[in-house]
Amino acid sequence: MEEKVKLIDITANETEHQKPKNVCAYCRVSTNIPYQKGYYESQLEYYENMIRSKAGWNFAGIYADYGKSGTKQKGRTDFMRMLEDCEAGEIDIICTKSISRLVRNTVECIKVVRELKKKQIDVYFEKEFIHSQKKRIATLHLFVCGTGGIRKHFLEPELEHTKKIFERYLYTAQSSIWLLYQ
Repeated sequence: MEEKVKLIDITANETEHQKPKNVCAYCRVSTNIPYQKGYYESQLEYYENMIRSKAGWNFAGIYADYGKSGTKQKGRTDFMRMLEDCEAGEIDIICTKSISRLVRNTVECIKVVRELKKKQIDVYFEKEFIHSQKKRIATLHLFVCGTGGIRKHFLEPELEHTKKIFERYLYTAQSSIWLLYQ
């Protein structure tokens, strides 16, 4: 008695039934220096092309603040509008060049990403190769610590907590290397 087995390609089946993701980009330059205008415009063009070229992604727009510091949310009108659109369920993924492009204040960064993560909104930090939905906040915390300009916003207890996390990961990494060596 021969049994017939039917092979089902799960990946093809999943992509056929998945709802397209609404994806936006957040771009920012902090100064009005003329040479940064070209950099700002190239960010806008790059992210629009990138989002439009991905299968399963709907272009949900670009939110961009020109000549605005990333240390505070106040005054960043497009950043605030993006968060409102996230709250309204209009965005599934936010793409940004780096952690420091989104928010330069450590406390604000962790707070914003946590809130977005609760709403199942992924933030993709391209430079650091981090998808917030796939990483723990502790990982993001470690990256935020190394971002220029953010350290001055650390609170002392937060810095101590970060040092402990880093030491734990460093110990784990050294132990793993030692086991591989043996």
